[in-house]
Amino acid sequence: MQAFYNLVANHPQLEGESSFSNHPQVGDDFEDNLIFQLPWGHIKILIDKIKDSKALDFYLKETIENNWSRDVLALQIKSDLFKR
Repeated sequence: MQAFYNLVANHPQLEGESSFSNHPQVGDDFEDNLIFQLPWGHIKILIDKIKDSKALDFYLKETIENNWSRDVLALQIKSDLFKR
């Protein structure tokens, strides 16, 4: 959970209109934050495999836009889609 908090707090580009890191309780901001649109399994893959904030933003947006499964996300990361 600490890694998840650090992911959200340290990558403001993942957020929607509002800033999660400025709100101790998520409240209405929950739906605006892109990271909360993914299931936990997808988030876990991103936390474990992606350290670069630009790559993280790329995979997050692509996963949401293309409705990637966990396996597809892992395959895209393994094939280094971001660098291609």
